[in-house]
Amino acid sequence: MKNIIVLLLLLITASSCKNQYSLVDKKLKKCVNNKVNNEIKEVFNIKEDVKFYTLMNAVEKLIFKKDASKQTYLNYFENTLYNIDSIKKEKLLLEIETVFNKSKFNKSHPMSRIIFYSCPFNFIKKKSNQNYTTLKLQINALNKMDEKGIDSHREILIDWLTNIDEVEFNKIIYRSPFILIIYNHLKLEAPAPAQCH
Repeated sequence: MKNIIVLLLLLITASSCKNQYSLVDKKLKKCVNNKVNNEIKEVFNIKEDVKFYTLMNAVEKLIFKKDASKQTYLNYFENTLYNIDSIKKEKLLLEIETVFNKSKFNKSHPMSRIIFYSCPFNFIKKKSNQNYTTLKLQINALNKMDEKGIDSHREILIDWLTNIDEVEFNKIIYRSPFILIIYNHLKLEAPAPAQCH
C-alpha cells in the first residue's frame, strides 16, 4: 500500500511539472506572437496577424529540409554555417527573405529583442523562484555573444545547444532563436550588392 501511495505521489508531481512547463510554453508563445504582431502592425499599418512560430517552421524547413534534430543543428553550427558556399548562402538567404517578406515579418533589431530577450526575461523575472533552465541558457548565451563578439559565436552556440534538454529543443519555441541566429549570420556574411557605375 505504501508503495502505491509513493508511486501516485511521483505521478502527480511529474504531471504537475509537465503542466507547469506546458503553461510556460503557451505563455511564452503568446507573448512573442502578441509582441511581434504589435510591432508589425505599427511598422506596416496592417491588420493581419503573423503566426511567428509557423513562420519559423517554414524557415527551418528551408535550412534543414527534413531533419531538424538537435544533432542536425549541432552539425550545422560545427561544420556548415561558417563554411557555407557563397552561392548556396545567397540562394538560401533569398528563399528565407521571400518567406519573411510574404508574411510582413519585420527583421528589425526591436523584433529580435522581443524573441531573444524580452519575453523570456519577463518569465524569469516574474517567477524568479522557478527553474526555467532553457530560458536562462538562452539569455546567458545571447549575453555572452553580445559581450564576446562574432568570433566566439560558434563556441557559445554549440555550448548552448549541447546543454538544452532534448524534450525542450523539440519545441519550435526553443529552436526559433537558433533559426533567427542562422538567418542573421547569413545576412551578415552575405556579399554586398554590386555597385552600378
